[in-house]
Amino acid sequence: LPQHKFIVATRLLNDRTDLPPNVTAGPVSHPEFIALLRGARANVIPIRQGLHRAVGQQTYLTSMFFGRPTVVTNTPGVHDHIRHGQTGWVVNGSAESYAQALAWALDPANAVKVAQMGAAAKKDVQTNFTRQNHVACLLSVIDEAVQAAKLPAAGRKKLVAAKG
Repeated sequence: LPQHKFIVATRLLNDRTDLPPNVTAGPVSHPEFIALLRGARANVIPIRQGLHRAVGQQTYLTSMFFGRPTVVTNTPGVHDHIRHGQTGWVVNGSAESYAQALAWALDPANAVKVAQMGAAAKKDVQTNFTRQNHVACLLSVIDEAVQAAKLPAAGRKKLVAAKG
């Protein structure tokens, strides 16, 4: 996508001398990072495959909160936050998948759909990912644990098996 300017906020490309002229890469301060997320025509949050820990959720939720088109690698938990094609794009992590999502998001012919997707993403974050909902979910888990602890050992095993 040589017709578009890209800013890659990372230290991982510091030693690269082969970046295309439309790509700027390097570390940025936190305030600059937030300003970039807020002002971007689209945000890509590439998440490395095979990780066994949560990574990137705050970044893509912030992008969505700002109503920005958000492209995220399909990793565990992403579909808990993004409805593909409705509140963002979930891609397979290949260069082609990122390019395809960005080409669609940056195409002026899709401006209305992109704006609708951004509005839906913002609404989802504001509605579903609140402190109140987080506390309610935590209390629900605690209630389940307390109830399970009150069961005899055989009942606890059945509850765990039923939960998967």
